Amino acid sequence: MFDMLLLTLNHWLSTALGRLLAGAGLTLAVATGIVALFDSMLDKVISNFNGIPSTVASFVNIAGVDVALSLIVSALIARQGLMSVKVFIAKV
Repeated sequence: MFDMLLLTLNHWLSTALGRLLAGAGLTLAVATGIVALFDSMLDKVISNFNGIPSTVASFVNIAGVDVALSLIVSALIARQGLMSVKVFIAKV
């Protein structure tokens, strides 16, 4: 029974639609994992910034460090998204 299921899955994955669905599933899994990773990193950064004095926080805000961190994290997420799309296209 298991061999028949494996044969059927192998046949589905050998077709273009099967490869497309497998690539889409891989892309979705990678994107979900990356978003969860960056969310946890961002939460850690925010929790570390909560302990600093208000004058230091004001200088950090004036210097635009919060915007810079947001740009860096957004760029990293976009890069990983493009890399996962490249994996998806290579699979198809």
